[in-house]
Amino acid sequence: MGKLLSLGGNAKTEKNRRLTAIMYLMPYTQNSKGINLCPKAGECKNFCLSESGRVQMFNSIRIAREKKTERFIADKKQFCLDLLKELGSLQRKADRLGQEIAVRLNGTSDVDWVSIIKRQTNVDVLSEFPSLVFYDYTKIIGKVRKYANTNYRHTFSYSEDKDSMEHSRNALSLGTPVSVVFSTKKGEALPSEFLGYEVVDGDKADDIMLDKSGGYILGLRYKPQARKKADRERELANAIASGFVINANKNQ
Repeated sequence: MGKLLSLGGNAKTEKNRRLTAIMYLMPYTQNSKGINLCPKAGECKNFCLSESGRVQMFNSIRIAREKKTERFIADKKQFCLDLLKELGSLQRKADRLGQEIAVRLNGTSDVDWVSIIKRQTNVDVLSEFPSLVFYDYTKIIGKVRKYANTNYRHTFSYSEDKDSMEHSRNALSLGTPVSVVFSTKKGEALPSEFLGYEVVDGDKADDIMLDKSGGYILGLRYKPQARKKADRERELANAIASGFVINANKNQ
């Protein structure tokens, strides 16, 4: 069986200050049973990172993610036991190195792994592996509330959903950062604030949320998938119109 977690050598986490392990599954309902692994997916499913970057280049990456997803769907308990073994290995590695290792269990999904693992194996990963620090993005405000003030750090993802503004303000009030995708192009400065909160450049590293506490906006630049300029501009316009991307040229 292949590894569930990817450690190092990952484009998403290569800028991180910490050694970081990340787990990629197929998102949304892209599995044989149509089970939704991103319950709050909206417009983002049309721009999902699962279909961008290296996945477009290497079919083997997609196949590996499909296999992992099917492993989870076929036997959740065994999947969780396998995941615990890998987390245990990371714990030992962190202790040998004398430094914490970051773990992002939802690279392209939005699943409450802590609860699933506890239910399937009766192991609480947040207390079982003290040298690991867990973090994730989520659109589920319940997860933000549930894991506030624990070593499972979340960033709430702002979206076009009608309740997203209210949930974003709620998350910020809990001291949880909120990620917002802006129309800002690569190399350009992000807006200085949004919703009355400071905007921090989230493109500088994936683990910024582990270094900076409190409520703030984790700004991300929109990254078009189209290759031709006209197509990229059309893609961006559609993303802004949908509400998935915030027009950085307008005053907020």
